[in-house]
This record gives sequence, structure tokens and C-alpha cells, in this order.
Amino acid sequence: MAKEPNTPSGSNQPPDPEDARAEFWEATFFSPDGAELSEKHSIAEEPAPAEPRVAGQAEPAIKQTERETPARQDSISREAHISADQHAEDLGEAMHAKFMHLLNAKMEETGGHLTPEDVEEMGEEFRDNLDDIKTAFVKAVESYTLARERGRIDSARTHLFTRLMVRKFEHRLRDERTLREKPDYLSRRMLPGFANMLSMMFGKPKLADYENRIKIVTDKMRNANGGHIDWEEFYRTPEIKKLALRAEIEIAQNFRNIDKRFQWMVAMINSNLIPADDIRTGAEWTFNDAAATKLLTSLFADVRAALKNPNARERFTATLGEEAVGMLDNVALRFR
Repeated sequence: MAKEPNTPSGSNQPPDPEDARAEFWEATFFSPDGAELSEKHSIAEEPAPAEPRVAGQAEPAIKQTERETPARQDSISREAHISADQHAEDLGEAMHAKFMHLLNAKMEETGGHLTPEDVEEMGEEFRDNLDDIKTAFVKAVESYTLARERGRIDSARTHLFTRLMVRKFEHRLRDERTLREKPDYLSRRMLPGFANMLSMMFGKPKLADYENRIKIVTDKMRNANGGHIDWEEFYRTPEIKKLALRAEIEIAQNFRNIDKRFQWMVAMINSNLIPADDIRTGAEWTFNDAAATKLLTSLFADVRAALKNPNARERFTATLGEEAVGMLDNVALRFR
């Protein structure tokens, strides 16, 4: 297989096992309060094509913060474990010190000879001091939980760019039960492959840049709303709309060779589908050419609309060049 660039309706019936796992994956990957999905290995890569330059305009560099780096995530995880281990060690030392204090006191009192009654008395006195030990234990658990929670929330914030892109076609996502009767929709099991596709198209530095730009918006909204975010309002903000359009254009530019990139995309997503647990009669849903066409049709909706707008088209031509705009036209015409 050719290497590609280093360039995610309701029913009253109980969900299938694979539906539940896919929905859990989607929620934990994309929810602002969800946990981070561990990296999946994707199909082979090749170096990314040169990033398109915007004529006469320099992109402001945004420094990648600690929060978005793998080292930051490792640090948070280590902090959680160190904190828990330290409190557990302190707890053990406290219990040992208390026991030895009671034992030595009793030995001194009895001249070194302990009777069963002495041992029972020591046990009762030790029990009376368990409240202090309980407080130390609860503190250890709380410390560990808070550290892990920080890591969980920080990790989730690194997925908002992928969530922004998925939002373009999420209306096409259906559960596995529905897909058996209506296979023209898309399965949530394809989301890991889509996320990997974005990672390979953009590369980690570019993804980090997008995440940082999103973070500027989310921090602004949190500061203005007492720490809360209205996510529907978030997706409607001009900054996020512009960022999404820019990302769609960059994805479209990866389809300069439409047929080759299209087949690579199909192979990429299929190679990263969440496995279905149950084997039933009939073919399992796969990400085929029709599914890929539907996804890209939704993904490039803003690009198509912008190209039809004379003012936007003029700006595209001025910044990207006529050749690049012609390529965008080809993509827009192919997926509409």
C-alpha cells in the first residue's frame, strides 16, 4: 500500500456492544471533561508535503504550552502517582509509629511482660486513634483523585480541534444497529481513523498550533462566563468559524491528487476502525468510497460556500494564488 503524508438517530432498543464502546470512545475523546484516548498505530507514513504559504502574510507563531505536550501529560500522571505513594507511605509510617508507641509504653508499664489483657487494651487504644489514620487515608485518596482529574481535563482539551472537524459530519453518524438497515450513514467506529488521518495530514506541531488557538477562545469564554462554556456558542464564534474554514482549506489542499489521496483516506480509516464485538449475518460495516464521499462532502461545506462568495474568493486568490484556488474548485466540485 502506498505510504501517505504525515499529514475523530435515536432508538429505544438497547445499544449493541460495539455501539456502546464507540459512543464511549467518542464521548471520552471529544467531551470537554473526557479522558484522553491512548494513541493508536496507523498505517505507514511518508513525509508531509510542503505546507502552503500565504503570500505576503506571516503566520503569528503561537508557543506550544506545557499542557499540550506529551511531557506535560506524563508529568501530571507522575505527579498523581507520587502524591498517592507519598501519602500512602506517610500513612504507613503513622500507623507503625502509633503501634510502636503503644507497644513500648505498655512494655515499660508491665516490665516487658504482656498478658492477653494488655494486648487487648493496646488494641482498644489503637482503635481510638483510627480517626486520625482515616483522615490521612482520605487525604491520600483525594490528592490522587485531584491530580488524575487535572490530567483528565487537560488531556481532553487537546482534542477540541478534532472535535471541531468531526462536527462537520456528525449528523451522518449512526449506531451499529441502524447501520445494518441503513449502511449509507457513517459509523462512530471510524472516528479513531479520522483522528489519525488529521494527525498525519497536519503533523503534531500544526495540530498543537490549532489547539492553542482554540484554547485562546475557550479561556476567553471561561473568563467571561464564570468558568463555564456554552459549547454551541463556542462553535458559532467568528474565531472558531474562521479557524475551521482555514483547517478545511488545508485538508482540501491535501487532495491535490484527489484519487490517490481519496483511496489512501479509505484505507487509513478502515485500518483504524474500532473492532465490532459481535459477528452477525451479513457484511460488517466498512468505510467505503461512498462513505468517504459523504464525509468529505460535509467536511468541505464551508469551503464550497466560501468559493461561491466573490469577496471570499478574491481573498483566497490574493493569499493562496490562482492555482491553489483552482485546486480547491476541483475538490469542491468532486465532493458536493
